[in-house]
Amino acid sequence: MSFNEADGLKLISSARHALLNDLQLIKGYLFLKRTEKANELMDQLTDRLRVQAQLSHLQIPECAFYLITYSWAAHPFRFSVGVDGGETDLSARDHQLVRFFEHFFDILEKFASDTGTNRAMVTFHLNTPAFSVTERFEGTLTDAKQARERMAASYRTLPCVEHYEADDSVPNKVRWQYCLSI
Repeated sequence: MSFNEADGLKLISSARHALLNDLQLIKGYLFLKRTEKANELMDQLTDRLRVQAQLSHLQIPECAFYLITYSWAAHPFRFSVGVDGGETDLSARDHQLVRFFEHFFDILEKFASDTGTNRAMVTFHLNTPAFSVTERFEGTLTDAKQARERMAASYRTLPCVEHYEADDSVPNKVRWQYCLSI
């Protein structure tokens, strides 16, 4: 993956914008003498930057780049990434992981309700002998049946060791969890 200078500047601008937003919120909380909220936000920012550093040490540059920059845009769900474990070489799965996440998030973008509280989480589990990635979505979909059908095709792109879907009693409210063996 290569960038020209214009694309690189756009990315740097996006990263700077996200960081400045967080700093502005921290300054606002400090001005209002709400130091507890300012500290909470600083902890969240520190955690986010730590996860970005951990992702960059997994030898999956395309996937790490995709996940880090994905969070810079607005989505109909809150998005977070986690890494449970140390450095490892997942380079053999880099391209497959990106394609899976593109498909997974495309489905969520199309079907996540704008009126619900939706959350998507990706966690790399590296502390076990068999490395895995867990994708979770909790929220409301506009068409859960169609989204489920499209999702069934996506988890076939990587070896899926576990797959849970739980419907709540509310129509189109779902909890999905996919655990991929990497």
